[in-house]
Amino acid sequence: GLILLGLRRIVNRFSQKKMVYGETVFSEENVRGNATYGYEERDVLNDRFLFADAHRVYRSDSFSGGDIEVVFSSVTIDLKNVLSLDNNVRINASVQFGELTLQVPADWHVIVNGKHYYSSQERSENSEMATTLYVDSEVFAGTLKIL
Repeated sequence: GLILLGLRRIVNRFSQKKMVYGETVFSEENVRGNATYGYEERDVLNDRFLFADAHRVYRSDSFSGGDIEVVFSSVTIDLKNVLSLDNNVRINASVQFGELTLQVPADWHVIVNGKHYYSSQERSENSEMATTLYVDSEVFAGTLKIL
């Protein structure tokens, strides 16, 4: 019963939203070897992953947060090369039966507000505060990592 309820919730949520399929995966060697290869210029995130294995690297001079939804996927979002538009940035993260890893700049302070059911959450705290990233998260049977 609980499994069917969870699957029904997932199907309903995805039927109401536009889905993004097709992923481009960049290896760490390619990203480090060539500064222009593998970067995607984005100021706002609006990504949904279903049955995907993705590693995305973003670059922006005016980043302002956004939404990430991960279902039955393993996703790494690299935000180490973004500069925030404001001192407070908010990301809404939803993880169901998957794993989301957010890589943020070393000088960002991270605050996670969320509900985590049958899940694990790993968070790193930074003492110097330049930008504060607020992560509003809902995780069901998954993992949210912020590095």
